Amino acid sequence: MAAYLTNGRQYVMLDAEPQLPGEGETACAVRLLARLFEHHPRAFDVVCGDNLYMNPVLWKLVRGHGKHLVAVLKNEDRDLVVDARSLFDGAAPKVWEDAKVRRLCWDLDGFTTWPQCGEAVRVVRTVERCAVKRQKDRKTEICESEWFWVTSLPPQAASTETIVR
Repeated sequence: MAAYLTNGRQYVMLDAEPQLPGEGETACAVRLLARLFEHHPRAFDVVCGDNLYMNPVLWKLVRGHGKHLVAVLKNEDRDLVVDARSLFDGAAPKVWEDAKVRRLCWDLDGFTTWPQCGEAVRVVRTVERCAVKRQKDRKTEICESEWFWVTSLPPQAASTETIVR
């Protein structure tokens, strides 16, 4: 497991931690984060990660050091996803396009359906559409993917676009 410092364009590796035989990723992440907080306490304000960071132990560790998190939110059966989806489905999305991708974005704050983290959280959802030209037959196909993120960052500290990026 590795920790990188980034501005979104450039990456610098701060530290790495091996996952030991027989242990889960959480134990490895806890060691890595503890070392980052000790050796680089002011180098970063936000920890971004995959669904692993939805672990309440990691969430509380990061928040306990005054840092924010952005984590991929997976598992359609999770109460937080069900709750967010029910609210997003009735709301009009913001549309954001760049050269290759069209994103429909929803962003709501104040979710309390993940009580294990100990605070209300913000959920961001995107439905992303892009055209992909298939190499084999040169036909263009429209691909669509849906993403959910959970974050401790309030909307005034990070826009929807910032969370998605």
